[in-house]
Amino acid sequence: MPHVIVKYRPADGFFSNVVVPMMWIWSNSDPSRISIGLDWAALGEGAFEVLFRGNAKLVCGQCADSEVVYELATPRPPHADAMRLLEILPDLQEDPWGYVPWCRGDIYVHPAFQAMRDSFAPIVSGAGPLAPSDGMCAVAARTWERLGLSSCPAVVGVHGRTAGHYESVQVSPTEHIELMADAVQEALATLPPASKVLLATHLDPFVTAFRSRFGDRLAVRDIALRAADPGADWDRTASPLELAKDVFLDALLLARCSQLVCGVSNVVLYVACHNPGIPVVVAPHLLGARESVGDGFNAPTSMTGETLALDATVVRGQAARWEESDGEVLVVNLDDQLGYCLNGIGARIWQLLQQPITIAALVEQLLSEFDVDPDTCASEVRVFLSQLHVAELIRIESR
Repeated sequence: MPHVIVKYRPADGFFSNVVVPMMWIWSNSDPSRISIGLDWAALGEGAFEVLFRGNAKLVCGQCADSEVVYELATPRPPHADAMRLLEILPDLQEDPWGYVPWCRGDIYVHPAFQAMRDSFAPIVSGAGPLAPSDGMCAVAARTWERLGLSSCPAVVGVHGRTAGHYESVQVSPTEHIELMADAVQEALATLPPASKVLLATHLDPFVTAFRSRFGDRLAVRDIALRAADPGADWDRTASPLELAKDVFLDALLLARCSQLVCGVSNVVLYVACHNPGIPVVVAPHLLGARESVGDGFNAPTSMTGETLALDATVVRGQAARWEESDGEVLVVNLDDQLGYCLNGIGARIWQLLQQPITIAALVEQLLSEFDVDPDTCASEVRVFLSQLHVAELIRIESR
């Protein structure tokens, strides 16, 4: 029986680092054929049972002699490590829903999201292995009551992340918060006058701005874990266990709301699967945005060839090193020490990436050098580039 260890790294995000990968594994494999271990040494023994209902197939603690899927030094998120999981659990499908939605702002409106949500829902609800524990459910119910939301005709939930969490969002952290408030204002306009706003955030600037905008219609928990810096996502000095419990409580409260206003987030993904009927509204300035490259959970999005626009620009990754020999190019990703041998047109494509280049210009150059059908060339180049992107050898920058 394959045994998978998911290593929890507190600085990298609780849902991104642990919850979403386990959802993906459970929904795409036979649980009777695998066991999942959690190295939660940073949280302490028994932490999993505090948060989740639990499952006999989960082994919590440290298992040094088992396969480690997510190593401590790996700066990529688990959901970007799908290829690593496939190496250990070959029966998993790379893209079982016909679309790779991770980290894209349009995930919640894509048709394939319904299939993914239906697949995840039994895992995170009822008696599922990642369903919340009775204790956490009780805390969420008491908090909802204490915030005065029980008698509200409707509640708009907001998951507030820093602007730096999203790639290609060209606004300042302060402007981002105001634009999020605008989106919430539009949502409230469609609801009864007594409706309220529940703000789940670890950013003090979010709380200040929303209190000014919504006054007594705002409900927000009083916690000591918020960051004063609008460019941060949470207080990095907080206890790992308290931070995990806090963000999990946020998810359970958001799942009780009438609708969500948000950007792409693993927390919101869990909420949407825990409560499949909840409408998810992406703030207009975050549509199409991705989680940006950064420390922890932030990483490039997995792409399929069909999703790559011809006007997108291709740039070699900073961690890529290569050598040319006898018409072949050996490329090594220094982050994971994996090597790739490119030959033929693949080697030529790598040579043409010496400077940033659009996919259209790349295809045009190849057509001038090789006898190939234009449509076939464009299609195969985009598929090849998507493979390089998954291997984190290149970046794809959309216009």
